Amino acid sequence: IATSCREHIFENERLYKIIDVGNADNVSVELNGYITDVVALETIDKAMIQDVSSLFITDSYIIVFDKPAQQVLQFDRSGKFIRRMSQKGRGPNELPELREVVLYNNMLYMYGLGRKLLVMDMNGHIVNNIQLEKGDFISFQPDVNGVIWTYLYSDNKGNRDYYLTALDN
Repeated sequence: IATSCREHIFENERLYKIIDVGNADNVSVELNGYITDVVALETIDKAMIQDVSSLFITDSYIIVFDKPAQQVLQFDRSGKFIRRMSQKGRGPNELPELREVVLYNNMLYMYGLGRKLLVMDMNGHIVNNIQLEKGDFISFQPDVNGVIWTYLYSDNKGNRDYYLTALDN
């Protein structure tokens, strides 16, 4: 379960269990027979989350893609803010608009406007900057063979023919 700093919409209906973490760094709670760790992410100005669009959890990190705020934030497993992993702009390692984020094999794949795909390691270093040659990006995901597949339109003129591009590690 992931949530951001929005008010509870259904005040009179209990659709989910409300957990008050107070000032605790880490709380364990039982939900429907499962013991779950509740981690409150650090709430400093540069780490505020508008919406949890995607959430990725590794052994060491919690990574949040906040699409409305156009940011990818990295926290350690205790919730302490580490860094902003995305940069907005038109430079070589920047994206003018962030559209999709996937974590695969401890690499963060960030796709943005202009058909650009940035691949970043968990230390915040860009390891690959890929310019997709044609078409318009729809989505991408890892497959069972360890390949990232991108699904693209064949052109940007209303042609809805799809093709696949495999990006190896």
